[in-house]
Amino acid sequence: MTDAVHLYTTADVARTRKILLEKQGNLDPITNLPIPEGQAVLDHDHKTQYVRAVLHRQSNAVLGKLENLWTRYLGWWYTGSLVDFLRGCIVTGK
Repeated sequence: MTDAVHLYTTADVARTRKILLEKQGNLDPITNLPIPEGQAVLDHDHKTQYVRAVLHRQSNAVLGKLENLWTRYLGWWYTGSLVDFLRGCIVTGK
């Protein structure tokens, strides 16, 4: 969507979720797995309120935990981004 859409009501959220899910081919962009009916949620940045994608409920929960852990334990002293940190975890995990 190129135009800003305001999500004032549950109907706005449902409509936006449906549009984005169709654009994503009904796939969770994190896991690349199909999102079953009733498990799709709008993911958004809590600072900017920008809607990023439709995720499976479980992916969204894990992403929220990672972002909260980042804020609580890493962001205040680590100069890189969360993505940089996770890339480092992948490299050292091999």
